[in-house]
Amino acid sequence: IYPIQKLSDEEIVDGNGAGDAFAGGFMGGLVLGKSIDEAVEIGHKMGAMSLRQIGAQYTWPKVQIIA
Repeated sequence: IYPIQKLSDEEIVDGNGAGDAFAGGFMGGLVLGKSIDEAVEIGHKMGAMSLRQIGAQYTWPKVQIIA
């Protein structure tokens, strides 16, 4: 079981693409040689970022999340 950072109702703008963002972050972390725990954390961050905006777009370069 992995803890998550809860978003407030005001932070959630659009749920479309959040699962895909999580999956992409998780798989990207694994491809880069991160541990499963690190990959889950990356996936959580990507999913949360997706929830805060309309559509599948991001506020900053995604590479900063996996560094």
